[in-house]
Amino acid sequence: MLLAAGVVHDVAFSMGRAQHHKRSRDLILAARLPEYTAREQGIVAQLARYHRKAEPSERHKLYKDLPPEDRALVSRLAAILRLADGLDRPHQSAVEAVEARQTGPGEWELRVTGSGPLTYELWGARRKAGLFEKAFGVRLRIRPAPSDSP
Repeated sequence: MLLAAGVVHDVAFSMGRAQHHKRSRDLILAARLPEYTAREQGIVAQLARYHRKAEPSERHKLYKDLPPEDRALVSRLAAILRLADGLDRPHQSAVEAVEARQTGPGEWELRVTGSGPLTYELWGARRKAGLFEKAFGVRLRIRPAPSDSP
């Protein structure tokens, strides 16, 4: 479901940037996707909706209507999708690899490798790290990977 959401989360972007996350959700819900159950399709739609702007909230009817275990799943997968979306902020595919490692109790680090300084990519991911920290109950640091050169 995360892979599907990663592919289709910006499906409505051609209709304009504003509100494209909500329009993407609506298009996914309206689509005929026989390879997914209705539940899975709904989760993919929710992931697209929460890839930017507001975080999942019980004030949002479609999210509130999910069973508790699916709300937790949407929050966690949306947190990952938001980080990935942030790492591709300039849409230049500059990030080549991401390594995640636990650095202490409740502390994780993402080391990002790619072409160029990755300034906007790191900034984009850091902006979107809050839901990850909340959904997984950890502190997350996002850094460029150390250079192999002396």
